[in-house]
This record gives sequence, C-alpha cells and structure tokens, in this order.
Amino acid sequence: MFTSFNSMAEIMFYQSIIVAVFFITLAYGGTLWIHKKARLPLRWNFNRTNLVEGAALGVKVFLWVLLIGALINLIFPIAPHLIENIFRGELLSLYHILLIAISVVVLAPLAEEILFRGFLLPILKIRWGTQWALHGTSFLFASLHLDPFRFLPLYVAAYLIGQEALKRNSLIVAVIAHAVWNLSSFTLLLLYMRGGAF
Repeated sequence: MFTSFNSMAEIMFYQSIIVAVFFITLAYGGTLWIHKKARLPLRWNFNRTNLVEGAALGVKVFLWVLLIGALINLIFPIAPHLIENIFRGELLSLYHILLIAISVVVLAPLAEEILFRGFLLPILKIRWGTQWALHGTSFLFASLHLDPFRFLPLYVAAYLIGQEALKRNSLIVAVIAHAVWNLSSFTLLLLYMRGGAF
C-alpha cells in the first residue's frame, strides 16, 4: 500500500536514497564496464591518518565555502538553500531533522564522492592529467548542484577535496571531508534557523 509523504523532509530523504543508489551504481557499473571488475580506481584506504586528514579538510572546506559564499552574497544576494526553505516551510520534529541530516551528512557525501572522486577523477586523470581531471570533476560537481550562485564555492570545495583524495590515494578522505563540511553547514543553518547562538 502506498502512503503519501508527510513532509518535504521525507521527500528529500527518499530522493537522496534514489540519487545515492543511482550514483553508486553508475560509479561501480562504470568501473565494471571499463576495467571488467567492480572495484573503484581510487581505493578507500581506511586508516586513522586518512580519517583525521579528512575531518581537518572538511573544516577547511567549510571555512572556504563560507568565506566565498559570504563574499558572493555581498555582490549578489543568494537565495535561501533548499534545506533552509524546508526549515522555514514546516514545523520540523526531531524525526524530520534526522532525515535531513542523514541525507546531507551521510548519503550525499558517500554517493557524490564515490562517483566524482572514486570513479570519475581517477579515470579522467589517466586521460587528461591531474589538473584537467581536477578542474573537470570540480566543474561537473558544482554544475550538478544546479545553483549558479553557489557554483564557485562548490567548485573550490570539489577541487580541494579531489586534490587531497589524489594526494592521499584515499576515497575515505574525500567522504569524511565532504561529510564534515556538510555537517558543519547543516549545524550552522540549524542554529541560525532555530535562533541559536554560539
């Protein structure tokens, strides 16, 4: 039996699951098609150093995105983000906030990094070289978000994350950095929308 969604938070959550499955399938399917094995060109390389470096990079990316976004906002006032609109449009329970957090902090970083840094970046690096691959995947990443005012901060974030992922030869660095960046942004937005102070 089909039940309707009760909120935009639920729609966003289920949409995130569908997009995540699509991106991960695309990355692993592409790898299988190119290399005849379902193993990403950029390895996960789980270790403590990569986890710590990923978290530190996530904070660095968050600060850069915040700075660039603030400077752009001085020239061109930026429209509210989708999540901000969800917060404004609905009285959100803890359940809804958790759905959004899972979408933003777990699903999006995992799926996007598997596709962009785990699959596309190493493949394009072989074809175009490191710099063109970094610029190409950063452009695709920023474009995919369909937000012209946030294009530059997203491009810079993708470039920094891709650069560090290649340097450390680790996908986990990229996933953790992206998750920390999104968690920091989400927390800041949540505090702002709830009228909280630091």
